[in-house]
Amino acid sequence: MKPAHLLLAAVGAAAFLPATAWASHVKPGLWEIKAQNNMAHAMPDMSQLPPQVQAQMRAHGVQMNGGGGMTIRRCITPAEAGADTPAVSQNKDCHVENVKATGRSYSADMVCTGRTTMHGHVQITFESPEHYYGTTTVTGMADGRPVNSATKLDAHWLAAACGAVK
Repeated sequence: MKPAHLLLAAVGAAAFLPATAWASHVKPGLWEIKAQNNMAHAMPDMSQLPPQVQAQMRAHGVQMNGGGGMTIRRCITPAEAGADTPAVSQNKDCHVENVKATGRSYSADMVCTGRTTMHGHVQITFESPEHYYGTTTVTGMADGRPVNSATKLDAHWLAAACGAVK
């Protein structure tokens, strides 16, 4: 499996998680999301990826930590934090459905079709405006190979100013 597709599969539904923010649940500003994935054995060593892939990952605030772990830094804008519904990744081949938000909980499904076909589920609990945690599961096919991924997430607000992080 190509490294880029493997990373896509590993991140899976997490691609839309850093933007899961809506009114009264999270503060705007710089967030750090730590993700631990069960695909550690299949994750490529970031230092072995082509320089352009490494640069693209860093530009999106992604750092591979080894052992299936990654850290994502994401700026939640005031508009995103104040929205009634979560913002989702802009991917023409994916859509979000079955969105449920009750109290401190949020869940949704993501379906991707096209070159990579996946179905993902996310479950998030907002502990405070500065912390949320949850899980994602992703199943599907990437490069003709089956993908089965589970990821645990833990997100913390870092600062009001995002600096260069988008």
